[in-house]
Amino acid sequence: MENERREVVNSQQDLAAAANSHFKKTFSDNNSSIIEEQLNLLKVFPRLALDGDNLRMGLSVTLHEIEVVLKACAKEKSLGPDGWMVEFFIGFWDLIGTEVLELVKESRMRGSIYGALNSTFIALIPKVSKTSSFDDYRPISLCNFL
Repeated sequence: MENERREVVNSQQDLAAAANSHFKKTFSDNNSSIIEEQLNLLKVFPRLALDGDNLRMGLSVTLHEIEVVLKACAKEKSLGPDGWMVEFFIGFWDLIGTEVLELVKESRMRGSIYGALNSTFIALIPKVSKTSSFDDYRPISLCNFL
C-alpha cells in the first residue's frame, strides 16, 4: 500500500498512520464557518417541524413507540459494532425492552449518548480490482443499531 508520499508501506504501524492521515484529510473541513453564516443559511430552508411536532418531541418516549420503530426497521442487515442486528432486539424485546427504554430516557435527560452506543466501525470497500493506495477504497459506516 502507498502512503500520501507514494512510498510503499507494509508494517501495521505505517499502514495505520497512512490510513489515519488519508481519511483525516478526506473528512476534514478546512473552511470554518461562523455561527452567523450558519443562522443565515437556516433561513433559506423551510421549517420542517411545526409547533405541535415540537411539543410531541418533548413528550416521554414509551415502550410501545420504541417497539414500533424496531419493527419498522429493515431486517437481515449487517451487524452493528455490538454484533447484533435488529432481529435480536425484536426477538428479546420482552426481556430487554424496559432497559432500552430507560437508556433512551436517560440519554434524553443527559442530552447525549454514551460513547459506546455512539460508536461506528468503518469498513473499506475496494473501488478497483487492484488497490495501491487508500484513494482506491470507499469507506462505509457500520453503525451501532441503538
